[in-house]
Amino acid sequence: MNYQLLALYSQVVSSILFAALCIYGFQHFISPAIIASQKARNDEIKLAEQRRDEIVSEAQALKMQLEGLSKALEETRARSEVEARRERERIIAEARAGGERLVRHADGELERARNAGQANFQARLIHAALDKARVLATHEVSPERDHAFTQTFLTQIPQGEPTLAEVSRG
Repeated sequence: MNYQLLALYSQVVSSILFAALCIYGFQHFISPAIIASQKARNDEIKLAEQRRDEIVSEAQALKMQLEGLSKALEETRARSEVEARRERERIIAEARAGGERLVRHADGELERARNAGQANFQARLIHAALDKARVLATHEVSPERDHAFTQTFLTQIPQGEPTLAEVSRG
């Protein structure tokens, strides 16, 4: 039984040595590889989190910048609407003033033309009346008496209106 006992002890010792060798191999070869792999994976996760944080902070900065630009755009739009309204009002006021000025000038021209036409009509009427009076006067009135009638008539013409001599010249 000695051999059997020795064989048994040999198997127990070899099992213990095998287990010790497995533990030793695991601790010196596999465990460092697992730890290195975990460390590399943790580093990747840490780097990914840093990138994510940077991207989030950049996104927030861009969002704030976008909000600022939106506000600036709204302010610019409001200013441009106010300026456009002012410009439109200025143009309308200028056009209105120009139109009123043209109407005043046209009224003045119309009044001057009316006065000139009236004066021309009066002068023609007076000239025709004098011609007819001369014809009648030469038949019925002496030249001295005709001259006296003409002078009396000319003195009765309202002041400021063109006289017969002025109309005849013009």
